[in-house]
Amino acid sequence: MTVEFVAIDDEQEIEPSEVERSLYPVIPEGIRIPAMLTRLDPRSLVERPRETLMAMAAPSCIETGHPAVDAYGAAEAGLVTLAATQRGLDPDGILDEARREVTECEQGILALAGQLAAHGWVDAPTLDPRAGPS
Repeated sequence: MTVEFVAIDDEQEIEPSEVERSLYPVIPEGIRIPAMLTRLDPRSLVERPRETLMAMAAPSCIETGHPAVDAYGAAEAGLVTLAATQRGLDPDGILDEARREVTECEQGILALAGQLAAHGWVDAPTLDPRAGPS
């Protein structure tokens, strides 16, 4: 799947995309949100719904020990269950597959986390899967 950018920048705000609003029904149209997200190609949900929902479920696959972060992951899993059911997909299968992927991709996730920690915002052309955690 194509990632447009990844950000953990709470000082900048962005307009949620149509895809993001469809996956997060609590976000009303026209509102700006903190730039703390991974933005996928707008066609992702239509062309690869299962993979998109797996990416959305990823935060629920890691227990961090930080209550707010873990609560966010649980909320994401609930939204994935809702979105999968609405699309006729198996939510349990998506969550299980997401857990397997997160386990297999842990080093890449840590590399991306290192880039985010260092810079706050990572555009697609600068994603470096080989970079280690900072």
